[in-house]
Amino acid sequence: MAHELENLNVYRAAMTKYWRLAVKRGRIPAGTTPEQYFGFKVIEIVCMHRFLAGEGRGVWFRLDDGRVVDSRGEPAIPDPSHYDLVAN
Repeated sequence: MAHELENLNVYRAAMTKYWRLAVKRGRIPAGTTPEQYFGFKVIEIVCMHRFLAGEGRGVWFRLDDGRVVDSRGEPAIPDPSHYDLVAN
């Protein structure tokens, strides 16, 4: 259980980091939340990828419904074979 809570904290911190960047860059209004920006809640994250073939390093959130969303809140390739590194 503690390990799962640790993962949620890591995922939440990553979501917050990229949401803040989006607010700072004017991509979204300051009154939003990370969940509104990304379109999912931290509890929906299964794992976080760190590398995508053809794109290189980055952050991609794999969700429990099979979707993958990048650090800009955009949909990404759902096929797990395209991702090399996983943080979960």
